[in-house]
Amino acid sequence: MSDEQTGIAAFAPAAVAASFEGSSDAILTLFHRPNDPSVTFQVKREDITQVIPGGEENGYRLLQILLRPGSVIETKVEMLRGVRNLQDPTLKHLTAAAISTHSSLSV
Repeated sequence: MSDEQTGIAAFAPAAVAASFEGSSDAILTLFHRPNDPSVTFQVKREDITQVIPGGEENGYRLLQILLRPGSVIETKVEMLRGVRNLQDPTLKHLTAAAISTHSSLSV
């Protein structure tokens, strides 16, 4: 059995990060960048084993979230143009075809 843990580092509004322990929301929405809804991540609270708070930027706190084995993180990309700036090779690969398809659609 592996001791390896999975997780995500992303931003949450500071108020959400501060009240994280007492919140009853079933899903936590995180942001790739502070106050930028173009790429968000949704994590079920039941999948979270530990939250390590980081620094705050523009009213958003960086959170390192450790997840239980087998957890799923749902990634939502709202603005395809903003994806080009991501430094995640997997997302770049997955969205390159979508950007090409989107660009070639006639309006």
